[in-house]
Amino acid sequence: MTIQQRHTEVNKYFPPGRALNDEEWEKCISDFRKSADQWKGTNLERFAGDVSMAFLDDIERVHKAWIRRGND
Repeated sequence: MTIQQRHTEVNKYFPPGRALNDEEWEKCISDFRKSADQWKGTNLERFAGDVSMAFLDDIERVHKAWIRRGND
């Protein structure tokens, strides 16, 4: 996956210009859980979980930046 592809995936789950609301966060986390769960019981289970967490960490970092920006 290229950096641009990664950014595209992050942007898919993160609306530009604002922080996520609670409902959007729940959907985002649920979607990533479903994605990682597809690999449970396989040799890619840990990798899928790690990749999901990396995306969620990116999304959370951007989310927090929008909140900080909104409080400026």
